[in-house]
Amino acid sequence: MTAFGLGPVPGTDIALAADIIAGETGNSLHLPQLPARGLGSDVIGRTAGLLEAVSVDRGPRGWRLSDRPQLASRAMWDRMDRDLDILQELWGDDVDSLKVQIVGPWSLAAALELSNGHRAITDSGALRDLTGALHAGLAEHIRDLKNRFHCDIAVQIDEPSYTGVLAGLRGTTSFDPVRPVPSEVAADGLEQFHGQLLNFTGQQPNWEAARVAETIIIDVNLLTTDQDGIGEHIEEGHRLAFVIDPFHDDGSVKDSRKVSISIAKAWDRIGHSRLRLTTDIDIVPAATGETLKDMAGAYRFIAEIADILERDAGDL
Repeated sequence: MTAFGLGPVPGTDIALAADIIAGETGNSLHLPQLPARGLGSDVIGRTAGLLEAVSVDRGPRGWRLSDRPQLASRAMWDRMDRDLDILQELWGDDVDSLKVQIVGPWSLAAALELSNGHRAITDSGALRDLTGALHAGLAEHIRDLKNRFHCDIAVQIDEPSYTGVLAGLRGTTSFDPVRPVPSEVAADGLEQFHGQLLNFTGQQPNWEAARVAETIIIDVNLLTTDQDGIGEHIEEGHRLAFVIDPFHDDGSVKDSRKVSISIAKAWDRIGHSRLRLTTDIDIVPAATGETLKDMAGAYRFIAEIADILERDAGDL
C-alpha cells in the first residue's frame, strides 16, 4: 500500500510544492500541477502542451486546435522545461520512481475544439491525429523524464469525461449531440497508452476500461455503492486506489484512524481478506486544499492512513 497525490496542488511555486511532495510522500513522487498559475496550467492545457506536431490556442470557450504553434503553445513548452529543470535540481537525478499525469485521449478530444467550434471527438480524422500526437508526445515526455531522473516512470491517465463520452456529449447546439463511443472502442483507445494508473475520480468507473491499467483510481464511497464491481476487479488481479477527502467542511483535517477504521469495515463487506486491503489498495487525497499548509496536511493524512492500514488492518 502506498500513498500518493493525483497531481494538482495549490499555489504557484513549484519548488515549494515539490518540497512538500518529497517530504510527505517519500518515494511516491509525482510531477506537481499548479492550476493557479493560469493559462496553460489547467489539466487540458498541460496535456495539450505535450502533443507532438499539434498545437493549440485559446478559443472562445476553451482550447482550440491550431495549424501552427501559437504563443500559448510556446509558453506551455517553455514552462514545462523550466519546471523540470527546477524539479531536477531539487530532487536530484537518481530518484526511485516518478509519476506523470496526462488527460486521456477521450477526455482530451472531448475538450479540444476544431476550428469550426465542434469538439475534436466528432471528427474521426482529427481524433486519430490527436490520439497519435498524444501517444508520441507522451513517449517523448517519458524519455525526457528518464534522462533527467534516471528512474522508472509511471503514467496516470485522467479521464474525467469518460462517462460522458460513453453516453454521448452535448455538441455546439442541442441539435448536433456528440454520438456515444462504444465501450469496447473507448477501452481499446486507452489500452494503447499503457498507463499504469487510470483515474476515474468523480464518476462511476467503467470496469471494462479499468482492466487496461494496473491500478484504477476511484472514489472511496464506491466501497459501499459498488461492492460487486470492486470485488470482481480485485478478484481478477487488478489494484485500486481509493480517493479520500482529507478535510471537514470547516477546512480541518479528518481523523486518519477513524477513516482507516471505516475503510476496513467497508472492505469486510466486499468479502476479501484484510491482507488484500494492504496489498491491493493505495490511498490518494481527493483535494489538497487552497494553501501549501493544506497540501502538507492532506498528504500527511493519506500517509497516516496507509501506515495504519498496513500496520493494524487486522485489528481495526
